[in-house]
This record gives sequence, C-alpha cells and structure tokens, in this order.
Amino acid sequence: MLRYFPLLLLLALTACGDVSLSEIKSSLRQTAEAQGDSVLLAFYDARDYAPYWTQQDRLSAEADSLLYVLCHAADHALNPADYGVADIEARYARAYGDVPSDTARARALAELEMALAGAFVRYAQDVTEGRLRPEDVNGQWHMRGERFDAVAALRRVSDGDLRGALQAQHAGYAALHQALQRYRAVAERGGWPTVPRELAPGDSGAAVQALRQRLAASDDLEATGTGPYDRLVAGAVRRFQQRHGLPSTGAVDADTRVALNVSAEARVRQLERNLERRRWMPVDLGAQYVLVNIPDYRLYAYRDGERALEMDVVVGREYSQTPIFADTMQYVVFAPYWNVPPSITLEEILPKARRDPGYLAANHYQVVSGEEVVSPALLTEAAVESGEVRVRQTPGPHNALGHVKFMFPNSYNIYLHDTPADALFSEQTRSFSHGCVRLADPVAFARFVLDANGGWDETRIREAMQQEREQNVRLERRLPVYLTYLTAWAEEDGTVQFRDDVYGHDARLDAALARRRSAQTQAACASLGTPAEV
Repeated sequence: MLRYFPLLLLLALTACGDVSLSEIKSSLRQTAEAQGDSVLLAFYDARDYAPYWTQQDRLSAEADSLLYVLCHAADHALNPADYGVADIEARYARAYGDVPSDTARARALAELEMALAGAFVRYAQDVTEGRLRPEDVNGQWHMRGERFDAVAALRRVSDGDLRGALQAQHAGYAALHQALQRYRAVAERGGWPTVPRELAPGDSGAAVQALRQRLAASDDLEATGTGPYDRLVAGAVRRFQQRHGLPSTGAVDADTRVALNVSAEARVRQLERNLERRRWMPVDLGAQYVLVNIPDYRLYAYRDGERALEMDVVVGREYSQTPIFADTMQYVVFAPYWNVPPSITLEEILPKARRDPGYLAANHYQVVSGEEVVSPALLTEAAVESGEVRVRQTPGPHNALGHVKFMFPNSYNIYLHDTPADALFSEQTRSFSHGCVRLADPVAFARFVLDANGGWDETRIREAMQQEREQNVRLERRLPVYLTYLTAWAEEDGTVQFRDDVYGHDARLDAALARRRSAQTQAACASLGTPAEV
C-alpha cells in the first residue's frame, strides 16, 4: 500500500488502536447492509463478515496487489479515477491514523474494506466487458461479449485467484496490451520524425535519414544507420506496408507516407480503442471458427486453435455497412438463388425494371410469390412492401452470389458468398457490397467448412458449384463466425497491425469516451455542492 500512497508513510507508523475483530465484523455488517449491495452482502456473509482486504493494523497482501493494479489501470487504457483510488487513500488515512475510539476505528476499517471491495468489482467488470456498452457507442455492434459475473469473480478471490480475477482473458488481448506499452514508450521518448516527401530506392539525403529514423522507431528497421535508400530500407518499408494493409512495393508512395506520418500518440490512442473492443468480444472464440475483420478486408479460419486459411474479402459500403456480430454457420448452399432483399428491390431493381421492361429477364431475375414464379407485371412497390412478391436471381455465373453461399442464419440477412465480380479483390479498399461478405477463394473456404462432412474435395465442390439446381449441405460440424471490427491488433509474434477506420467507428468510440469523462467531471463537481456566495 505504501508504495502507492507514499504520503501516508507517517500514518502507517502511527500506533493503531487495539480494536477487536468482533467490533470490526459488526461494523462491516452494518456498513454492508447500509450500502445494500446484494453481491457484496453475500460475499461477506459467507465469510461471517471477516474482512478480506483489511487487517487490524495494515492492509492485506491482496489489497496491496489490488492497489497496484488500480494505480496502473492506465496500462490497460482504463482510468484509475474510475475505481476511487483517491477515496481509498483518504479512507486509508482515517482507518490507520489517529481516531478517537475503537468504535470509530472499526467503522473506518469497515468503510475502507467496502471501498476496496467495490473498487475490485468495478475494475474486474471493466476489464471483463469494457468500460462502455458497445450498443451505446456503435449501432452496428451487435456482438455479445463476456458478461461479468460479480459472484463468480468474488468466488475466485475467495479461492485465492485474485490475479486471475483481475486479468483480461480475451483472445488477442495480451499481445495487444504489450503492443500498447511499446508504443507508449516510443511516444514518451518523443515519437518519430515525419517523412517530408515521397521516396524510392536509390534516393539519398536528409529525407532518407528521416525515413530511416522513422522506421527504426517502430522496429521496422533494425538500426537507424546512414546512407541512401538501400535494400535494407526497402525491406523495412515493405514490412511497414504489410503492417498497415498497404501494397508491399518497398517505395514510399503517397499512401505510405500518410501512414508513416501518423504520430506515435495517435497510434497509442488507436491501440487503446481496440483494447476496449477486445473486451467487447467473447473471451473464448473456440478451437474451430471463422473471423472476418472488416477494416482489414480479410477472413481468417482457424482449426484446432491454429490459423488454417486466410483470404481477401469484400465488405459493405459505408452506407450499407457490414454489421458486427457473431453467429453459427449451419449449412452451405451450392448454385444458390439470390433472394433479393426488399430494400434492394425497391431502391435498385424496381426503378430499373420500370425504365426497361426487359431488365428482369436480361439479368435472370424472377418475380416469385411463395415458391411460384409469377408475372413480372405483379412487381409493384406495394406488393414488395407487403411481402406478397419478391425477386430472386437464378443460379449460374450471372448470379450476384456467385456459385456458393455460406449460411449462418441471422436477423441481419448477412452471409458469406462467392462473387462474379472478381476484379474488386485487386482493390486496396474493398467496401463495395450491400453488407454481405464476398470471398476471394470460395472453393478453399468450402473445403475448410465441409472438412468434418468428409468426401468434399475440390473436384466435388467445383462440380456442385456448377450444377443448375440449388443444393443445401448441412455442416456436420457447425462453425462459430465472428464479423468484427479491429483497426489495430497484434500477431502472436508481436507484430503490430494497423488499419484505416473504414466506417468511422474509431471516431464514435472517441466521442463516447469523451462523453463519459465529461459526465464524470460533472458528477464530481456536483458532489462538492453549491459554494457560498463570495
């Protein structure tokens, strides 16, 4: 305790009254009952109101560990003020300083005990599920992460696992946390220089020296060195480009220069935002799962906890964003119909059909009522809005879904699918869809998801994709699918990746955190009361 509150050193040397444990228990019971927290009441009732964090003349070793974590909460992009560290310091002073009676000391110890318990619960909750509720920050975030269980957390404490109760267990969290510490250290040393112009191998001069220093600061170049833009510098630039989702050319073009000149402080804030997002995700993603990272435009498939497959994807446009959620893949559809969503029918297909009577037939669209194909003349705005008719596109190379789709039924009508628009995968920014996720290599992905079914080799998959009739294949092993949004993360080897904020979600998270800070400031000021007139 004294390592974190050095001003209390003299208080620690003050002789404490000889207050009895029974008096402390009685005061703790009264304080807990007055606060009315059912979880803490149950915790202390099970202990017969014996203190956990405090002792008669000092704090427990567990309290010392807790205070270390609270005072270093910023290491996890959390705010020590959220956990009442200053209040705990004041209560420590009262509990272990001069008091008029044993009764007063027992009461002060009970209040300190409850303050520490409350701080533990708040911190454990924030590190488990985040400081903010994602649905309050981002209307597109629908993924349910870990839900904090205060009873279970306190049970871990009783069982001697305080450290485990205070640590985030989320996949990818530890590596991202370590990356944050490294980038903070760079920022505290003054960051890195800006690169004044575009550069290419063979260049020399002050601009190349600035580039060398910039790359060394982020560990893309092993040593700053001197000299021209040589192969070592070109290799470091390629490494930097790979870490930022840029074409790996080895030359500093306009986009690479922009990324190089993002400040170290800005990268720290980006890492902090994504620590919060990691806390919004499930702790355990499973041994077999599929993850699509929207800003990365990439899909990653895992088998037995190891990355087995990855590929480029196309995601939703800014005005038709791919939502962030998790569900379970249940079946594959070969040679699928495209059942056009009503919104697309109304906004895109119906206006074109009105202008060109041959549009529907030319693009292989059918108007359907139930499962019966009906006359295109029945396609009206009222009929679509009422659900009386819908539009579908027949299977084949013309189909917008390509030759296969992968279904994880959800309320957003989102799925993964093939596409005839292969040229879009050559684009660096691949936000072109209506919200569904298009796959660069659907054959490889089909082999992955159908692996447990047996018998689905590449030849059989391609034959199924080229058939004329739709075929559903249920998965023998259902797969969790996570559509997530991370603009920064760290690989297992420590490599730090950054991506652009394609949907503006980083800015929304910043605004939400600023609102939280403002609300806390206002609450703190209100607690001081109204000053007397001067």
